[in-house]
Amino acid sequence: MMIFRLHKTPKTILSMLMLFAFIGLATPEVNAQTKYTVAGTVKKNKKKLDGAVVTLTKGSALANQITTSTNGRFSVLLDMNAEYTLSVTKPGHITKKFYFNTKGIPEERAKEEFGGQDIEVSIFELPKDPGVVSQINSILSQPIAKFFYDDKIKEIEYDKAYTQSMQDALAKLAQVEKEANAKAEEQVKQQQQLEAAAASQYQAAIAKADAAFAKKDYSGARAAYEDALSVKKGEPYPLEKIKEIEKLQADAAKNAQVENDYKAAIAKADAAFTAKNFDFAKTNYNDALKLKPSEAYPKTKLAEIDAAIAKQGAEKELNAKYDAAIAKGDKAFAAKDYANAKVGYTEALALKAAEKYPKDKIAEIDKALADAAAKEKAEKELNEKYTAAITKADKAFTAKDYVTAKAGYTEASGFKPTEAYPKTKLAEIEKALADAAAKDAAEKAKLAKEKELNDKYTAAIAKGDKALATKDYVNAKAGYNEALTLKATEQYPKDKIKEIDSALAELAAKDKAEKDKLAAEKALNEKYTAAIAKGDAAMTAKNYSGAKAAFTEASVLKAAEQYPKDKLAEIEKLLADAAAKDVAEKEKLAKEKELNDKYNAAIAKGDKALLAKTYEAAKAAYNEALGLKPAEQLPKDKIASIDKLLADAAAKDAAEKDRQAKEKEITEKYSAAITKGDKALAAKTYEDAKAAYNEALGIKPTEAYPKTKLAEIDKAIADAASKDAAEKARLAKKRISRKIFCSNNKKVMPL
Repeated sequence: MMIFRLHKTPKTILSMLMLFAFIGLATPEVNAQTKYTVAGTVKKNKKKLDGAVVTLTKGSALANQITTSTNGRFSVLLDMNAEYTLSVTKPGHITKKFYFNTKGIPEERAKEEFGGQDIEVSIFELPKDPGVVSQINSILSQPIAKFFYDDKIKEIEYDKAYTQSMQDALAKLAQVEKEANAKAEEQVKQQQQLEAAAASQYQAAIAKADAAFAKKDYSGARAAYEDALSVKKGEPYPLEKIKEIEKLQADAAKNAQVENDYKAAIAKADAAFTAKNFDFAKTNYNDALKLKPSEAYPKTKLAEIDAAIAKQGAEKELNAKYDAAIAKGDKAFAAKDYANAKVGYTEALALKAAEKYPKDKIAEIDKALADAAAKEKAEKELNEKYTAAITKADKAFTAKDYVTAKAGYTEASGFKPTEAYPKTKLAEIEKALADAAAKDAAEKAKLAKEKELNDKYTAAIAKGDKALATKDYVNAKAGYNEALTLKATEQYPKDKIKEIDSALAELAAKDKAEKDKLAAEKALNEKYTAAIAKGDAAMTAKNYSGAKAAFTEASVLKAAEQYPKDKLAEIEKLLADAAAKDVAEKEKLAKEKELNDKYNAAIAKGDKALLAKTYEAAKAAYNEALGLKPAEQLPKDKIASIDKLLADAAAKDAAEKDRQAKEKEITEKYSAAITKGDKALAAKTYEDAKAAYNEALGIKPTEAYPKTKLAEIDKAIADAASKDAAEKARLAKKRISRKIFCSNNKKVMPL
């Protein structure tokens, strides 16, 4: 149902008119003088609508335009002495208009504050049927409501007669909205059913694929995932699972080759190890580890080779380490750096446990450290006792427990007689005790003086309260003034004096108001009687204009009196009968002119919007013109032209979005390949890295980065091969020179 709710000021009588548009009351907001506020909420299907366009035109000029946010609210200000049209719409939706006339407001009233209007506007989407759109635009070509200044209530009020005339049109519009909403709901329901069927088909395919995947039936799983993709194109899950299947199949082929290469390398290494050809064995065990880094066997054999090679030089290295540790200990001992000296001797002892020298030096260090510790302990105990006494005394001093504090400072001074701090604090305690005694005496004197003042003040207040209770304002005021002379800062007597002054002023004002009321009633009765007499005389003379003025004056003076209202109704009927024929003719001509003016204005508005390429506004204007004159061809041609322009723009936008989506997909695939390549390169798995960078290059052949990385990998592989060849040459040379013949005993000395 279409709804607009109109919230008015409390000055008007509460009323509600139901024409599929509800008008009610709301608390007014205070606005600046000479301005009138129109606020409101835009809704669609009873929900607050964002993106609604609220346009305010002053005459034919744009005064303001607002787009609502999620709360659907808007607010505009109207100047005095002007005519406004407020339009509420949204692209593809109906447009509702409201007319506001702020003319004819007396200058004094215009300077006062107005409550303003708060309206609730419901709009809905335009149906697809051009005939229904034409019907809607015809209904909404007129404002939903009109507002004028009503001098009787001194407020801007909606035109009740106009609103009543719109009843049939609004009922018709409500029916159109109901049908449009029902059709939209049916379309949503059908779409949901299609989506539910697709979702069910998709889930069945995914379940089938997941089951095959769990059984490692990768061919069947891939086919089922592809079935799921045919239902929901671009879904991430089946795409990821297909990639996972491709990787698993590729890994299986790769792992078989790795296993064969690993076994061949281990066989070579084991044969070399048995023949004690450790260099060749080490090379092949390392080759096996590159193929299977987590295997323990080649690591164990490499450790055995290293142990065999290391054993030969172990003794020489042990002596060198022992001598270095002793030298380190002796140097630190000479400098009396006992901690580092002990570390050095301990290191030496760990290397050669039977040596006596480091044991003797460690015993010597332990004795020196024990002597130093005993001296330090004695000093520490004395400091702890002194600190404890000071801490206890300071805590008591802070709490003003001077007896305990004095005992603590005396105890501390006994531990360290030369310390000045406890002596200073003892002197402070003596002074504090003397000051406390003097302060206590002064406080007692002050309390006695304060009690005397309080007693006098309390007596004066009691005197004032007693007199005030009997409305003896003179004596009450005297009592409170007496209290103020005693305590000038007290608020209570000031408040009571103010209360007395207010009561006296209220009594005087009440007396004056009663006198003024009686005088005003007398003057009103005299004016009313004179106006009735004047109206009756004019009525007798058939001077209906004069009679109407006189009876209107009487009705304004006494709004509850029925007689002047009856006479005014009688005059209105006489005048209406006389002018009915003339009015009918004028109305016919006026309606024809109004229709032509509105049609021409709508065409002009559409032409202006079309020139500015604001196609939705132009289309709304031409539809408005078509609603006024359905047989006219011009607006139909214009609407068809706009629809073609919008369709062309939509097609262009769709093509651009498709291009961007494809570009994004390529970029994501390229980035994934680069990330995979970078990760493999960092792990030095060069073949995987090369495959990934070649994949990236296949996606973006002009990119320099993967080419650079491929060159970097080729160089790394070449460098590794060169380094491996150099190492093999070095080891071969070392084997040749490894044996040195001793000329004295003819034995072979291992290095």
